[in-house]
Amino acid sequence: TMPENGHWSIGNSTIFIGREDGVNEAGLAVGMSSVRPVGFKPGINWFMAIRAVLDRCPNVAEAVKFLSNLRYSTGSNYLLVDESGDMAVVEASPQKVRVRKPEQGFLVATNHFIHDEMRDVENEKERPPDSVERYTTIHKALQQRKGKIDAKTAQKILADHTGYVCSHVDAIQLGTLWSLVAALKKLNILVAEGHPCRTRYKVDTRLNKAIQMRRKRGD
Repeated sequence: TMPENGHWSIGNSTIFIGREDGVNEAGLAVGMSSVRPVGFKPGINWFMAIRAVLDRCPNVAEAVKFLSNLRYSTGSNYLLVDESGDMAVVEASPQKVRVRKPEQGFLVATNHFIHDEMRDVENEKERPPDSVERYTTIHKALQQRKGKIDAKTAQKILADHTGYVCSHVDAIQLGTLWSLVAALKKLNILVAEGHPCRTRYKVDTRLNKAIQMRRKRGD
């Protein structure tokens, strides 16, 4: 997307309006994992919140400030990182919002809340049964590497069936729909369309090409 008064960005979505993840030209990346709340209220949904972050925010600090002041209709974890290495997870629900920062140099977010003050607003009975196992598997992989990984290691972790990270739900022929890895300083973006254990990660150059064309025009 190339808004006239906002940051250009690229990302993935299963819907026509909004985004489920993305990277903008300022070097900010955002991803979402849904969490079942104890109740719903009128407010913004995750797909519009992510699009707004990509359009408006140049870094994690601005994104955290923006997301912390929204009213939400449902529960979500927003995983944020920028080119400086700053990162955060905004845990949002209709009742309240809290922010997690890295304790060991990295952050993980799946489909449940981690912050102590958010556990009373999650409907744990409807939590996906694999969410904790996926969180634990990824956390352990990053902890073993002290949070320092390259693109190939990230791809390997995301394509692993251990702990249901690469998810296959045969009964409904669903599971992981895509996987995204990004190096934000150079806006190097890799996307596996489908299960990353079966499909190759391909370089997506569209955002960089669009920025280069704009520079040539002198915009």
